[in-house]
Amino acid sequence: MADDGKPVIPAATIKKIDAYWRAGLQRQTATETEELRGAFGTVARGRFREGLTTEDQFTDELRMLNYPDEDIPKYLAAGRLEYSLDLFRDLLAAWRDAVRQGNIDIDQYGKLLAEVGLVPERVAGYMLREVARLKPGETLTVIGPPKAYYETDAGKLYVDTVRRARRKLLMTHDYEISKLLEAGMPIDQATAVANNDDIRLAEKGTEE
Repeated sequence: MADDGKPVIPAATIKKIDAYWRAGLQRQTATETEELRGAFGTVARGRFREGLTTEDQFTDELRMLNYPDEDIPKYLAAGRLEYSLDLFRDLLAAWRDAVRQGNIDIDQYGKLLAEVGLVPERVAGYMLREVARLKPGETLTVIGPPKAYYETDAGKLYVDTVRRARRKLLMTHDYEISKLLEAGMPIDQATAVANNDDIRLAEKGTEE
């Protein structure tokens, strides 16, 4: 305070300085929080990807690291994608080893790849790579991907049986779709088939 009793630094200036330091502290805290999320959030995602935590445990770990609740569903969705990709890579490596050791043949290899939902073009590509490795002296020809089960003779009979059961009211619309999906039928086609059976049932009811 000055000799005349007035403060050396005006109150308004002190207030501005205090606000400045508070803002700086908030920025520092936010930065430290973001760094914490970045460093340990990666660990949490890695633990979930490797199967060390369940979805609920992964969510709890994100909350513990101060991830906002509204952002957690996005991180959970990303974690599921990482998990499924890693799982596929593990399966691919195991099946590739099995082919190279002669435990399964190329057709079985292709069937396994198709069963996990790999698109036909990639199935054919993976099969062709193994043929090139196993038979380097042969001229390569493009290998067609194996048929999905519902397209085979046995699969067609299976689909017919499912549809007959539906028309006899032995299963619901949704259950029919689930059984068709189990046979490898694409979701849009399975839905169209079930919708078609809905119409047939309705027509049958009208006739009666």
